[in-house]
Amino acid sequence: MTNGDVITDIRYGELLDFHIRQGASATMAVRVHEWQHPFGVVQTKGVEIIGFEEKPVARSHINAGVYVLDPDALGVLNADARCDMPTLFERLQAKTKRTVAYPMHEPWLDVGRPDDLAAARLRSPKDKS
Repeated sequence: MTNGDVITDIRYGELLDFHIRQGASATMAVRVHEWQHPFGVVQTKGVEIIGFEEKPVARSHINAGVYVLDPDALGVLNADARCDMPTLFERLQAKTKRTVAYPMHEPWLDVGRPDDLAAARLRSPKDKS
């Protein structure tokens, strides 16, 4: 399944194959996200300066909003109760079910914020009809 605010060229067949090979109850596609701090970062211990890094780049895996679930994963849901995907993964982990991250590298865009959607519209080919 894919969140409705995600545009991607992910290869769903490869994602499903990965999920099956891992024997997972739930698989989450993740991407590396980089963010450069706009300022120099100072490390301190009390008032002593112990280090300095000029505009460091932070890297982390982010949830890409694309998932594969085994039918058994649905067993942790409650009827008529809302459950978001992070909560579903937490519930599965609490029951020691296997949850895995699929590192994706295909194009991906989150258009869940108005500014991101407007930027995506500017990038898309214009309808000529």
